[in-house]
Amino acid sequence: MPSPQTVTAPRTSSSSAYREPSGVRDYTADAAFRSEFHRWLAQLWEEKDAQIDAMLARAALKNQ
Repeated sequence: MPSPQTVTAPRTSSSSAYREPSGVRDYTADAAFRSEFHRWLAQLWEEKDAQIDAMLARAALKNQ
């Protein structure tokens, strides 16, 4: 079981799925990994927001 300071790649259906190159890495000690992870997470949220916007737009068209 990973220690509390390690992070494994999350599972997602996103097109920007995170690709963990070397298994488990130390989030606390690895600044490059932290930066990479934060960039991926920001992209994931942008995609999620775009999906929600598209769903709301489709719903608005149906309700016209």
